[in-house]
Amino acid sequence: MDFMIDAVVLIHSLGVETGRIDEHSRHWESARTSHDLVEHADAMTMSAINWFEVLRGMDGPQRDVLAKWRGHIKILPVDSRVAARAAEIYAAARKSGKVCPKCFAFQKALQCDACGNHRSEPQRSNDIVMVATADVVPEVRVLYSWDKGVLALGEHVSDVEVKYPPPPRAQQINLDGTPDIRSARRKKNTGKGR
Repeated sequence: MDFMIDAVVLIHSLGVETGRIDEHSRHWESARTSHDLVEHADAMTMSAINWFEVLRGMDGPQRDVLAKWRGHIKILPVDSRVAARAAEIYAAARKSGKVCPKCFAFQKALQCDACGNHRSEPQRSNDIVMVATADVVPEVRVLYSWDKGVLALGEHVSDVEVKYPPPPRAQQINLDGTPDIRSARRKKNTGKGR
C-alpha cells in the first residue's frame, strides 16, 4: 500500500467508467487521470470516512463498477490515533490563518458546482480526518486528491505527501523510478488495465 485516494478520485473514476463523465465534461481531464490511476492500481487505500462519501451518492451502475474494484481498495479505520492527529492538523491549519475558525473552509477550497458555496463544516472535517488517516499509516506515502483544500492541509503533515494524481503516463513508473513491468504485462495479456 503506497498511496491513498480521496473520494473525489474514485467518484471521478466511476463517472468515466459509467459514462457520466466524458470528453465533453469540464471535469474530463481530472476524471480521465483518476480513472487511469484506479484502473492500473494493484491496490489502493481510502479512509473509512471517504468510503462513506463514495457510498452515500451511488446508484445501481456505479455500485456494479465499485463491486468490480472493491477487492483492490483497502479501507482504513478512523481510530483514536487518527482523531488525535486530525485535531493537531486542524490546530496547525487554523494557526496558519488559511482556514476560517468557524466553518473550517480553506482559502483555496473549491466551490460547489451546484450551489456556489464552499465546503461545509462536516465536509471539511471529513477532509481533515482523511489527511490524518494518511499521515498516521506508515505504509501510505502519498495521498492523491483534486481538492485544493485537501492539498492545503498537506502543508501541515510530514509523513505523507498530499498532491494531485499523476498524469496517466506516470502510472507506468514505479516509486523508485523504474518501469512498471506488471502494468505493461497486464495490458499485453488482457488488452486493458483490468
